[in-house]
Amino acid sequence: MRSLGCHNVDHRLRQSDFSDDDIAPLFPALGSSIEQLEQAKAILLIGTNIRKDQPLLGLRVRKAHLRGARIMAINSMDYSFHFGLAGKAVVAPEQLPYVLARVVAAMGDGSDPPQGLRAWASDAPTQLEREMAEYLKQAGEDAHIILGLSAIAHPWFSVLRGLAQAIRARTGARFGVLPEANSAGGWLAGCVPHRGPIGQDVGDGGMHAVDMLRDPREAYLLVGVEPEYDCLESRVAADAMTSAEFVARMTAFDIEDGLPGDVLLPIAPFSETSGTYVNCEGRAQSATAVVPPKGEARPLWKVLRVIGNLLDQPGFEYMSLDDVRRELTWDTDISKLDSATRRLNEPGTRANGKGIDVERVVDVPLYKIDPYVRRAPALQATRDTPVAAAYMNSEQASKLAVVNGDRIHAHMGESSIELDLIVDERVPTHSVYIPSGYQETASLGGVGMVRIVKV
Repeated sequence: MRSLGCHNVDHRLRQSDFSDDDIAPLFPALGSSIEQLEQAKAILLIGTNIRKDQPLLGLRVRKAHLRGARIMAINSMDYSFHFGLAGKAVVAPEQLPYVLARVVAAMGDGSDPPQGLRAWASDAPTQLEREMAEYLKQAGEDAHIILGLSAIAHPWFSVLRGLAQAIRARTGARFGVLPEANSAGGWLAGCVPHRGPIGQDVGDGGMHAVDMLRDPREAYLLVGVEPEYDCLESRVAADAMTSAEFVARMTAFDIEDGLPGDVLLPIAPFSETSGTYVNCEGRAQSATAVVPPKGEARPLWKVLRVIGNLLDQPGFEYMSLDDVRRELTWDTDISKLDSATRRLNEPGTRANGKGIDVERVVDVPLYKIDPYVRRAPALQATRDTPVAAAYMNSEQASKLAVVNGDRIHAHMGESSIELDLIVDERVPTHSVYIPSGYQETASLGGVGMVRIVKV
């Protein structure tokens, strides 16, 4: 499972995602029990390589396929699944909401359609999109719609979620998202700026991660974060750290990323820390530390508690994890873990696929997701860790007059990096896949248009 880091925070925490027109659920949830997933008759996967994002859920989808379910996918990479697909759309990231909107439109008029749907579904549905709509309508309540990690990190995540909810309104299908790592637990604990524990209202709340980077602070406290690797807008993050007057870093590792760290506070890794994880059903699963922390390292929560005490802040009186757990109880009834979108933000200028710019497809490979797996040489040598390069299909490479093995410059705004070009037919036209989480790609930045120039 991928780590939360700053990857989805950059886009998911847009103001529009939490306005009166878009009410987020208590925490990101699957929308059904795990067992119900393998009983589905139709499943639509949106922005996910579920086989790698959530392997155990991927196995449930495979079981549903073996039972005769129609599995469909809308992605920006042609992933290799271990189950058959009844239909797939592989398009540039900017096109994902348009494809999904046309699937909604193909279903005909439904109850309470979100305002703004027509702007996204201005083109007539394709045959594939009509077939997807028909499969979901036929399955009805036995259909599942799942937004994955690439969808969560998409600039138009709130629109993708609203469109998925529109399908649910027309079919009765179940709808949910694949929470990253322990992000469900993070939401429940109030680790988002607009809410306190268990969804308590905190008014305007604080700044979210991307605003803290784009509007640099004088000081930063980094909690288990390596900004160049854990933030999608890695260049912005690195610049913010460099310009800060003071940076304190809590880490289980000897950091060597070149970024400033005025103070390094040793914290215990997850294996040396007791805690609670929350799965996509909302079930809490507690774990006990395997061994005591080494040397002067301490569990993260204890370090934060002491800092809070030194700053005379309220709410830092906990003496044990049991004190924390007593405050965190919630209703795990899946039917109550719902959300509602009444209005879709309208699209901006669409990319037309002309010229020499292409859209970046970006993800974090399975073994680049956190400081632990990044430091495992054996995992870095597996096929799940692709070479840090620029990947595009042969048609797009021909348009740009480059061939497999060429050395190219990739430019995004003021950023530029040099990479090898690898021809990969999984990447859609008008796109280039440049993975995140690598030192070689860290200075490029996040999502957007890329200019490819042969060296």
